Order: sequence, then structure tokens, then C-alpha cells
Amino acid sequence: MREATRFVGRHSGAVAAVVAAGVLVLVAGASTCSRATAAVRWERAFYDAEQLHIDGQHDAARQRFAALRASAHRGQDADEAGLMACEAARRGGETLAAAACYDALGQDATEREVRARALLHAAEIRVFELERQADGERLLWILVERATDTAAGQRALDHLYAMARDAPSRVDATVGRMLDLARAAPLSDLADNLLIRTAMLLEARGGTADLRTADEAMMAFERDHVGSPARVAALMVHARVLTRLDEPAREAVVLEKVVGDWEASAVFGSYYVPDHSAAALRLIALYRGRLADLERAESHLHHLVEMVEAQSGVFEVIAQLADVQEQRGNLRAARATWRRLVQLAEKRDTELRGFDARVCGEEARSEDRGRCSDATRTFAPLPVKEVARAQGEIARLGGLIAARRP
Repeated sequence: MREATRFVGRHSGAVAAVVAAGVLVLVAGASTCSRATAAVRWERAFYDAEQLHIDGQHDAARQRFAALRASAHRGQDADEAGLMACEAARRGGETLAAAACYDALGQDATEREVRARALLHAAEIRVFELERQADGERLLWILVERATDTAAGQRALDHLYAMARDAPSRVDATVGRMLDLARAAPLSDLADNLLIRTAMLLEARGGTADLRTADEAMMAFERDHVGSPARVAALMVHARVLTRLDEPAREAVVLEKVVGDWEASAVFGSYYVPDHSAAALRLIALYRGRLADLERAESHLHHLVEMVEAQSGVFEVIAQLADVQEQRGNLRAARATWRRLVQLAEKRDTELRGFDARVCGEEARSEDRGRCSDATRTFAPLPVKEVARAQGEIARLGGLIAARRP
């Protein structure tokens, strides 16, 4: 017993420490559990407020969301509740209160993105609901200048562009401010958006002076924003401007850059947007027409066939390629291209019949499978209007080739 007493005595400090640590763990666990329980209650209350909002009880929802914002433990939660409180006021017809709510949230929300969203909504209410356009426009320009990197800032720029587009009397003022901002920071991400929208507004109005200014804006874009995600769209705007200025040689240079974007993709032709084929088609028309360069036309036709091979328009492109090859005196190549057209049509038809067979094969009963197969065998070949012409051209070119033989 004395030994035991001495043991306890020697280790009483350690025992006390262990006991104290255990008490701290229990207290900490209780505190964590309490916080978790509070968070769950807050989330449940938020869900209940959302249901009121969905049910159309907007005033009750607004009050709930406002209380939830005040009681939130995290800034992110408080911001979300704040946005919902403002939106509930807006949906409940309290337009002035909603605008004031968004104004306040735009000043004191925790997260910058939420402040930008709130100011965007405040501006939209003024422009589209309160008919206080000057006040709303002021907020939109603030967003464009200070929060361009946010989705709200980009949306604000969209609004300013659309407002000027729909009210021609506003174009000069809007374009002037956009160009001033672009010149102030010519290499910024904001500048490329401003230059594109400037050119689009001026192209739409369409005066000669407008088109010249749009041309200058797009030349600045091409010089300073080679890596912009909007590059292809901007080049197409520039090409349209040059079409209207009747400068086909410069237009071709711009369109070559669009096609070059497709050709330079990581895997040849793996990145495709409709502007690529539209640019190629316009180039082909220019090279077959006013620019009179059949070699370039044929080169772009070969690329265009690759671009649109999976689309129905490929047959018309192949037909154009055969025509250009014949114009250049290469009858054998033209005949081979017409044959390629027929073969592609046959391949498409075969693939379609294979699809029909798979569909029929999924029928559960053998008699249904048989009826389905009988029906699909009656289907006419896939209609391709260029096939009939191709067959005639193959025969005609064959005769010309034979006549040339010594």
C-alpha cells in the first residue's frame, strides 16, 4: 500500500495533467459540437427562408434573410443572406427598398465579388425598373472601371454596350468613354473588351468615319491583345468593317488570321468554331473573285473540307474544290474530288443504315426485329443533291481526260 501511495504521490502531477487535458478535450468537443449545431440550425433557417421566397411570401422571406445575415458566423453566409434579402424585396415589389438594400450590400459585403454583384443589381433596378437611367449608368461605369475582372463588371459592360446600341444618340458618348478607358490602360484585359465593343457600335452605325474609327480600334486590338480569348470574334468584326470599307486585300489578311487560329491549334483542326469556316468561305469567295488567286482558293478549300467533314455542308465545299481544280486545269484532281464526294455520300448512307440495324436489333421479339429490318431496307439512299452532279462531272471529265491522251 505504501508503495502504491508513493507511486501516486510521485505521479500525481502527471495524473492531474492528464485529467486536465481530458477536461479541455471535452470542453473543446462541446464547443465544436455547439458550433456545428448552430451552423446546422442556421442552414435550416436559410432553407426555410428560401421556401418562403419560392412560395411568394417575399416580405416574410426578406425579414428572415435579414435576420440570418445578422446572425451568420461566416462572412460568406452573411453575404449570401444579404443578397437574398435584397432579392426578396425586389420580387415583393419593394423596388426602392431593394435598390437601397443592394446599395448597402455593395458597400459592406465581405467578399468583393458579392459587392460587385450587389452594385450590378442596384444599377439594373435603376435602369430597367425605376427609369433612373443616369444613376444606373453611373454605377455601371464604376463597375466597368473598378471590377472588370468580375462577372458583374463584364455584365455591366454588356449593359452599357446594349444601351448605346439601342439608342444611337448615345453612341458617341459611350464610344468616347470606352476609347478613353482603353487608351488609359491599353494592355489591360479591360482594353480588349472595350475595343471590340467600340468597333461593334461603330460598325452598326456604319458611317464612313465610324468605320475608319472601328478599323483603328481593331488594329489596336490586334497589336496589343494577341492572346485575348476574344481574338477570333474581334478579327471577324474587323473583317466585316473592312468589307464595308471595300478593302478586300486587307480583309483577306485579317481572315487569314482567323483560319490560322484553326490551323495552329495544338492538334491540327482540333479547335473549331463556326467563325473558322465562315472566314474560310469568305476567303475562298475573295480569292475566286476580286483577288483572283485560285491557288489560295484551292488551299483553303482543302482545309475547309477538313473543318466541316462531319457536317452536311461538306458536299458543297467538295464541289467548290472540284470546280477550282478544274479552273486551274487539273482535270484528274477534279475528277478524284468528285469521286471523293460520291464515296463520302455512300459512306454516310452506310453508316446510317448501320444505325438503323442497331436500332432494329434492340427490339425484344424476333418478329419485331424482322419487321423493323424489312422497313429500313425500303428507305431511299441518304439524299445529297451534289451526288447527281458529281456523277455527271466524273463522266464529263473522264471524256476530257481521254481526249487529251496522245
